[in-house]
Amino acid sequence: MMISTNRKRIIKKWDEHFITSNETSTFDVYIHNIPFKFITKNEDLISKMKDFFPISWQTKTYDPYIIRWKPFLENNYSTNEGPNCIFHNNFVSQRDFILKIQDEKNIQLIAEESISDGFFNFLRYFLPIKLIEFGKILFHSSCVIDQNNKAYLFFGPSGAGKTTIAQLCEKDGAKILGDDMNLLSIKNKRIIVEAATVGQRFFNQSLFTEAYPIERFFWIKKSNSVSSSNIINNRLGILLSSFANICWDNITDVHYNNIFYLLRNIQAKVKITELNFPKSQGVLSYVREL
Repeated sequence: MMISTNRKRIIKKWDEHFITSNETSTFDVYIHNIPFKFITKNEDLISKMKDFFPISWQTKTYDPYIIRWKPFLENNYSTNEGPNCIFHNNFVSQRDFILKIQDEKNIQLIAEESISDGFFNFLRYFLPIKLIEFGKILFHSSCVIDQNNKAYLFFGPSGAGKTTIAQLCEKDGAKILGDDMNLLSIKNKRIIVEAATVGQRFFNQSLFTEAYPIERFFWIKKSNSVSSSNIINNRLGILLSSFANICWDNITDVHYNNIFYLLRNIQAKVKITELNFPKSQGVLSYVREL
């Protein structure tokens, strides 16, 4: 897909837009251990970021990625581009943001100045490859934590019921870690999960900065009754389909190695179960007994 005419007009006036005013406010934050310094002239935006991120993440950063953030110019926000990123020279365009990569550490971002889709979609574009370098993978999923701090992770195609099943488990006594995206990594030879801050609401602040061992993966489907079966074939393809926003053309051999190291460990250490579930309580008890 080609970059839209509307976005080309933004690019044409890019330097003028970023020179016309000086940014005076900054916000330092480690987002999943990745250092950022956001620069803007919008004090209200800084306040919103301070309210959004955990206090423990808000500290002076070392060698951060510097994001100079400005709003869209009047009447040039809309575009016919979809949810996927379009690359045009050193620009990246998506329906809710457009950015220019100045160099490895400096990015100029144009998006709505709020904690909303433009900001979250920027993070979904930028974070996955950086997280892979830390041995973490952003995974489309919902996840609940039971009374014994064991994590159960549910994934499937759009509309499969990831949020619904998390809410059902919550009614049965579990706590929701995340209902949209979660971070997977390996610690002490176990697959662990953390909530990801890329668009979902925080269900429990006390859980947000913690990591939990995954007891089981579930590939979910809505049904009139509950049933399950272990997935034997195409487990690799199923897992790959749920990795979030990885731009495969832009990753290195190191990234590939980290991804498939994690995949091999998931297949070896955690069972993947196909779960058919009805919209009723009792799901948590069923999955814990498997």
